[in-house]
Amino acid sequence: MIRQITIAFVLIAHPLAGTWEPATFAQAEVGAQEEVGSAVKTLEQLSSSSNPEPAPLKGVMILRVSEEYLHELFVMDIDKTMPINRVVLGTRARGTSHTVGKADVDTKPDQNDAAFYVRIRGVSTARTVGHNGNAIICSRSKTTWECTKIVRFDGSEFVAKPATIISDTRITPMGAGSTLKGVRGRIISRVARRRAIASNATAERITAKDTQEQVLADVNKIVEERVKKLNERIDSRPLLSALLPRLEDVGIEFSTNSQCINVCFSGGKVLAEVCPVAGIAPRDTELWFQVLLFAKPVDEVPEVIEDAGAWLAEMMPDGGMPGFDFVGKEGVLPVDVKLIKGWVVVRSKDTPAVDDPPANDKNQ
Repeated sequence: MIRQITIAFVLIAHPLAGTWEPATFAQAEVGAQEEVGSAVKTLEQLSSSSNPEPAPLKGVMILRVSEEYLHELFVMDIDKTMPINRVVLGTRARGTSHTVGKADVDTKPDQNDAAFYVRIRGVSTARTVGHNGNAIICSRSKTTWECTKIVRFDGSEFVAKPATIISDTRITPMGAGSTLKGVRGRIISRVARRRAIASNATAERITAKDTQEQVLADVNKIVEERVKKLNERIDSRPLLSALLPRLEDVGIEFSTNSQCINVCFSGGKVLAEVCPVAGIAPRDTELWFQVLLFAKPVDEVPEVIEDAGAWLAEMMPDGGMPGFDFVGKEGVLPVDVKLIKGWVVVRSKDTPAVDDPPANDKNQ
């Protein structure tokens, strides 16, 4: 408003009289808008020239997750007891179920995928007592099942698909009775026994469906909790997430072998081996960087790096990464750094040391 008042009384020359007269407010306002627009454009140009976009990075980053660590995290025993209260063919059945199972990890070799399978095999048994009117039906069920859940790296983190299940259920009638005494009770018991045998196949299908739903819910919950831990355990993942958008023409290659899962991110069509140094088994989770990605020559890294995050930030191009201070949930990222023949390896501090490559593998 101050600007408009100031320029509202600017004198302009009248083209016919050759004299000067006050400009109208509308004319002054138009002139102000044009002047402001020109100033904004100039500022944008100056800002663009003084703060150019960081140059795209060219190089390769490789995330490695060892099969040993996957086994440590996902191989587990399941032992769960829970009450049963359900209706099967009009009969209210109550009792207790007991489920036991064992999970294992399968990392199938694949040159085009970064995934592993969590397979859980188990048995669910139950004993129930059903009431339908005055009839009492006792039964025992046994379901053998196998669940498979695929966990795959989606480009930023590991995600799990819903589990699938195959199962086989068998119900054994254990007898029938009645709440009534005498002849009426015996008649009700015989009828209940015949009906239980006749409807056994249908009862098995219903029980199988209920058991599958419960097992799937338990397996999905357990495995997804472990996947969350896996993502949290990759302490260097924030560094990966910060650098990934800066790679030029990002290409992603996946592979899985008997030792680890590899996710290779390449910028600028730079080619590299998926496992850059032959003969080195992965330790837990690791993030490998080609030295091409760093702003300064990396000839060596200190033997002891008190603050690995600060060292990495100093080595990053264009004065580091704005908005990323290498601070995690519990302070500075708990990572160590090691130089292995043209690659900088970032790993968790409590991970066993990465050994230098054998002499005959130095140039690989």
